Amino acid sequence: MKLMHALLTIAATSVEGQQYVRVSSSKINGDALEDSRQRTTGLTTKDMRRLRKRSWSDDDYIKERNVLDGLYDSFGGNGWYQMEEQDHCRWSKVTCSGGMITGLYFSHVGAQGTIPGEIMHLKNLESCWLAENQLTGTVPVEIGTLPHLERLYLASNKLTGTIPVEIGQLQPLEWLDLSSNQLTGTIPVKIGHLENLIWLKLSKNQLTGNIPAEIGNLQYLARLNLSYNQLTGTIPVEIRNLPQNLEYFNLDGNQFS
Repeated sequence: MKLMHALLTIAATSVEGQQYVRVSSSKINGDALEDSRQRTTGLTTKDMRRLRKRSWSDDDYIKERNVLDGLYDSFGGNGWYQMEEQDHCRWSKVTCSGGMITGLYFSHVGAQGTIPGEIMHLKNLESCWLAENQLTGTVPVEIGTLPHLERLYLASNKLTGTIPVEIGQLQPLEWLDLSSNQLTGTIPVKIGHLENLIWLKLSKNQLTGNIPAEIGNLQYLARLNLSYNQLTGTIPVEIRNLPQNLEYFNLDGNQFS
């Protein structure tokens, strides 16, 4: 099911410094214009008036709306949005700031399917909570392009493949939880470069190889759980010397020498 269909030309027009959506059509007016506008953008005239008060471009808004459309299709629907509310910033599982999406809260909604790479278009996303569903496929590498992401919570799904090294590019990241999936491969060394990381939970996967010594450099780390994987080698000295603010530490269920 699609939330919007780009059937007419959408153009961003500026009037006295304010942006609004213009549906280009010289043959449509009155009720016909209203119907066409809503079919094209998924927005009513009332929604349009709200948009004119915001500072971002309409192209950004429509692009983000299309991402939610893709999530709906990929996750199989499950009625997680309010059909009657056209402005997605008013949906209960979406948060916005200045009209742009900052949070997705779709944990425990029975979502199935894969996480689409188009999530990369949510450039202001700070929190992504998709845990406790039945999501399959891999963690998309495109997540590593989200410049403001602080919390990534994908635990308790059926995700496979490796942990993308691109996650190591998420410098604002504070919370990373990929536990209770079916992830394989090694722990990317670049995770140890996430200097703001407070919570790292990769437990109950099928991860192999050594623990990167670089994780021991995470001075703000408060919780570390790598338990119940297939990690080998020795526990790095750097891990043993983690800061005293570490509240929780669990490496049980591995194959260390």
